[in-house]
Amino acid sequence: MLILTRKPQQSITLSNVYDKEGNALPPITVVLLANDGHQAKIGFHADQSITIVRDELNKIDSAG
Repeated sequence: MLILTRKPQQSITLSNVYDKEGNALPPITVVLLANDGHQAKIGFHADQSITIVRDELNKIDSAG
């Protein structure tokens, strides 16, 4: 696991992302929008073909 610290409005870009068929996808950018010490608000810039789901929702689907 890579752990990074970010200040509000700073971002991380994921590149060299591929779909199941091996096709290259556009980079994904993750932006820290706000952090109040208890919660972080993050935003994602990603191609519409990429599904972004909160982890707890994936756990509900797999249990279900």
